[in-house]
Amino acid sequence: MNGRVTLRGMAWDHPRGRNPLEVISSDWAGKTNNTFEWVARPLKDFEDQPLEELATHYDLILIDYPFTGTAATSRLFSPVDDWVDTAYLRDQRDHAVGPSSASYTWFGKQWALAIDAACQVSAGRKDLCTVAGVENFPDSWDEVELLAAELKNAPGLV
Repeated sequence: MNGRVTLRGMAWDHPRGRNPLEVISSDWAGKTNNTFEWVARPLKDFEDQPLEELATHYDLILIDYPFTGTAATSRLFSPVDDWVDTAYLRDQRDHAVGPSSASYTWFGKQWALAIDAACQVSAGRKDLCTVAGVENFPDSWDEVELLAAELKNAPGLV
């Protein structure tokens, strides 16, 4: 045996899921002389394909947060905090969107990293608000609705 390692991973078939993994894997391969092979599956398969089946074929698996409990209780997975530096996990937790990182915590262990988050955000442009005569950005959904009603004759501003 030459000591070279090839790891296999399962991602989802979308650039958000696949592209960052391919870049970091290429970097890892260059530093270690090992290889990483990513396979991608459609997002729908995340609901249909059992983790128990995937764990027999792949070294790393991207999971969605609803499967954290299965990952934790199946004994098919190792918690991430057993092999990832504590400072890195703290940084991930401190800089995640909302509870993204915490959604992968079960029984005090981290079972996955939050690499993607479906979340709603808002943004405002002061220049457009000034033109529309709006002095303050809304702070709640109720205020957004009031602003939209107020600006109903200015389409595209809310």
